[in-house]
Amino acid sequence: MRGGSVGAGAARVSTWAVPLALVALVLVNGLLGDGDGYPEPRWVTVAVLMAASAVLVARVARPTLAALVAAWLVTGYLLLLHRDLAVQPAFEPFLVMLVAFFALGLHAPRAALPLGLAGVAVPLVVVELASLSVGRSAGETLPTLLFWGVAFVVGRLLHGLRHEASTARERAAAAEREAAAAAAAERTRIARELHDVVAHSLSVVVLHAGVERRLLDDPASSTARTLDTIERTGRSALEELRRLLGLLHESGEGGSLEPLPTLGGIEALVAPLRTAGHEVTLSVVGEPGDLVGGLALSSYRIVQEALTNVVKHAPGAPVQVRLERRADALEVAVTNGAPTRPPAAVPGAVAGAGHGLVGMRERVRLYGGRLDSGPLPDGGFRVHAVLPLAGSPTSVEPSRS
Repeated sequence: MRGGSVGAGAARVSTWAVPLALVALVLVNGLLGDGDGYPEPRWVTVAVLMAASAVLVARVARPTLAALVAAWLVTGYLLLLHRDLAVQPAFEPFLVMLVAFFALGLHAPRAALPLGLAGVAVPLVVVELASLSVGRSAGETLPTLLFWGVAFVVGRLLHGLRHEASTARERAAAAEREAAAAAAAERTRIARELHDVVAHSLSVVVLHAGVERRLLDDPASSTARTLDTIERTGRSALEELRRLLGLLHESGEGGSLEPLPTLGGIEALVAPLRTAGHEVTLSVVGEPGDLVGGLALSSYRIVQEALTNVVKHAPGAPVQVRLERRADALEVAVTNGAPTRPPAAVPGAVAGAGHGLVGMRERVRLYGGRLDSGPLPDGGFRVHAVLPLAGSPTSVEPSRS
């Protein structure tokens, strides 16, 4: 913010400094000089050139208008005040139009440029060329036109560079907003799914507490009171969870009535890819299918999103899916080779449940895991996630893409 305000301040100073410098130059040379560039009545000549200089204050906000007014004031000076085109005019009109042509190229919108450039250039070019017919040398006239043309071209090139930079910033900002929105939507989706997991577990606790309390011989014992407290607290927590889910559903996406998937359904998840022409190798080490809860659900979703990306971006590629349950963590890896067909030739065989890599990162981050993803030298792609198991003594470094 501070750098932007400093840059804006410098631009405002420049907007005023250049015209004021030209006005000062006209005053000094017009009132104190004795050259032929300021014919009598000198005060009229000075006033016209000062006006041509001062109008350049508007060269940023109104570049076409500023250039037109400056050009016609300079043309009036040359034809009505200076009159003798064979004599070298004052230097200040040249500088005024140099700035005007540069500003026209730098700031004028494309739609107004043809008419504005014609209105500025035509009278000046006519005057300069007419001076050749009355004895001025081409060495005095043509460099003036050349410098004005170069100033306009340089300004237009800078205009293009500014536009490209502005477009790049807008695209980057839009991409950042989209990524943030996708991450927020994915967190909401994860929260909905975890609600079901937590609610189920809490319901089991409430149910068991209620059953055990009713089976006790002494309903007034401390154990019965403790179980009653657990049951009432659990029911209250379930009510709060239902309210939370209602708030999440207000974001516009209703919940699914289907049961949440588990790692036991991985085989069914890869089946559509085989139908779509992929050679899929599924490797399961340990007993990951015994895992339940949010971690198992997140692992399933990671495989699901990775396979969805394979269908979208690598149709026909061989795929290896590996699940390994270690003592301290669950490892998930989905690796595909190079595509064998154009992406448009293959319909989606796996329906994703989130926002691709964004969703994977959010799920892995939730459990303090690690996610590595990226292209392979053979043209394939690999997604590798490590999710620490609950109660694991091994710390896993934070997620990274």
